[in-house]
Amino acid sequence: ITLQNMVLQLVFMVISFALAEGSCPNLFDDIGNCCFYFSHDHGMGTNGITETWSRARNYCHDLGELLGETIDLAEVGTSHGQCTEDFELMQIIGSKVSTTWLGASDQDSEGEWVWQHSKETFPLSSNMWECTHPSGGTDHNCLATIANGTHHRAYLYDGRCTNYWHFVCQIF
Repeated sequence: ITLQNMVLQLVFMVISFALAEGSCPNLFDDIGNCCFYFSHDHGMGTNGITETWSRARNYCHDLGELLGETIDLAEVGTSHGQCTEDFELMQIIGSKVSTTWLGASDQDSEGEWVWQHSKETFPLSSNMWECTHPSGGTDHNCLATIANGTHHRAYLYDGRCTNYWHFVCQIF
């Protein structure tokens, strides 16, 4: 059994035995009427959990199986669901000051960013992109955030899917 599996089992046990105030399970934060799990805040030590993009998605799906919920990497700027505070979510991610996976990719069609859960396309014209991104071409196909201290929030960034970064899961 790996350290990662032990951490995941511990997270599952805590979630299954406790509920936080409000509508989100324990270990999830209620932001704008949606529930988010920040891997930055969990795991062994002080650094939280980091994964590749596909392994982060699997981690979210595993949380969903445990809770009987549909959970995937988080989405912003979509009409899917009832989330009302994308800007607040991006501020919170930015405050964690680390690159963080979200749930869009352009792996299927270069330059067409699609949220993997809702299947909605995310526009290249969005002001949520960092000013020089997306820029990675065919080897930067997974959506992440990078902190921008100037504006105190995170911006979207196209990253290599094989990098190990923090991630945010969302209950849909």
